Amino acid sequence: MTRTIKELVETEVIYFISPLIDELLQQEKYREEFYNLTTSTDWDETEKAISQNICIVQRDVDNLWGVYDKDNEYYTVEPTHENKIEAIKQYFNDVNWDLCDYNCEICEYWLISEWLASKLEDKGETVERDLYGLTVWGRTTTGQAIWCDWIIQEIYSDLQYK
Repeated sequence: MTRTIKELVETEVIYFISPLIDELLQQEKYREEFYNLTTSTDWDETEKAISQNICIVQRDVDNLWGVYDKDNEYYTVEPTHENKIEAIKQYFNDVNWDLCDYNCEICEYWLISEWLASKLEDKGETVERDLYGLTVWGRTTTGQAIWCDWIIQEIYSDLQYK
């Protein structure tokens, strides 16, 4: 039996913990230790930047990710990466661009399952796997149901078409 997207969220997203994380991040020792929870990378914007350089992030016939130079017709980042995010990171490193230029704000913090953490990390989302035994997702949207988030829609879609 296939579960709905709302059931997926109800099962995998456990609890809203923004007040706890906000309180921790006000203290310097925690702010340093969990710095990665303060910002996220806007991967759509990084991909747009790559495309402005006449390149495209794409999968090859073996379903591995690379960055292809459309102008010169070769891979600038060989398709050896299991996910798109790793190919983008290598491209930025190779051309000496700073990913920090594409940071976006984290709006909410949610306690999530390990399964959802893996799926979110594969999509480049900010996840802290060991915040004193908790697995935390730094959500970059707010004001709507989680199941409406593009990233959750994409994860759900991946499940439907595997």
